[in-house]
Amino acid sequence: MKRRTIVIVGSALALICGSALFWHFIHIWLVDRQLVKSAAASRVCAEQGDKTCQFNLGLKYFYGKGVPKDYVEAARWYNKAAQQGYARAQFNLGSMYHRGEGVQQDYGEAFRWCQRAAEQGDPNGQSALGYAYFHGEGVSQDFSEAAHWYRKAAEQGNPLAQQGLGYLYAMGTGVQQDDRQAVVWYRKAAEQGDAEAQQSLGYMYAYGRGVTKDRFEAVRWYRKAAKQGNPQAQHTLSLLKPGSAITRKVEYFWVLVGFPIGLLFSLDFLIPRRKRLDLRQTAVTVLGLVCLSGAALNLYGITHDDMQYSSWDITFRNVREFLALAISMAALIIILSPRKRAQG
Repeated sequence: MKRRTIVIVGSALALICGSALFWHFIHIWLVDRQLVKSAAASRVCAEQGDKTCQFNLGLKYFYGKGVPKDYVEAARWYNKAAQQGYARAQFNLGSMYHRGEGVQQDYGEAFRWCQRAAEQGDPNGQSALGYAYFHGEGVSQDFSEAAHWYRKAAEQGNPLAQQGLGYLYAMGTGVQQDDRQAVVWYRKAAEQGDAEAQQSLGYMYAYGRGVTKDRFEAVRWYRKAAKQGNPQAQHTLSLLKPGSAITRKVEYFWVLVGFPIGLLFSLDFLIPRRKRLDLRQTAVTVLGLVCLSGAALNLYGITHDDMQYSSWDITFRNVREFLALAISMAALIIILSPRKRAQG
């Protein structure tokens, strides 16, 4: 009976898994078939000269949707649509010239096509134009023009342009230096998921530029950027080992509790109850002095939390945490250890 139950349950599970796998492959086949039909329809329309269909066919070749991935064909169809003034095709074609995909890399051609898109109000083209002016790619470097085009795209919600404009404000390049404006634009881009902006916003919180210094907000934005693979944010987080709420609570605990306990234990030495000091009283006195030192270190850590990630700073923080643990254990042992009773 037991074996029969196992067989029935196993068969049912196998049937369920098999059915799920079968329908998964059916779904893939149906989707692929639909993509092929869509690509065929786009080709017919594109060959009749419709610029929207030409752009869509270019997209299909670029991503390999319904047709084999082919950058050369993608560039060819983008070019047909771009020649008819289709802004999105102009930007995509400019991007392919910039990266050298399907065409020979040519920053000058990339700039010209992105400029045509930008002049029609395309935010991607405007952002690309800002990037070109900033780096001097395909055009003479001009930070004022970079700020001009970044602003146009940023006001339309383009996150790359928002990040770029924030950087210009932070550095005072092409615009008057303004940390608050930098934070405004960094935040807009960061909230849209731009990893570079998230890292930059974390930096602004870490150093208190344009915002009140807040190490926890800094860590929050650094983590968002790090999860997306931003190497600078990942490096910063690897150095910021103690940057957590628990560490801050430990610091405040040491300042509020360490000083009075340290003074109390130190008084045991100043007001001896015996003519000769015994080992326990000496240990308590030393513990009191170390508690005072630990509290002073943590007070320094709170008041000088400048987020400087030097090797000294990391060593200092690690020593401070080690002292907190070691002294707490020593205090517990000494306090709980029994006093020797006087013989008499």
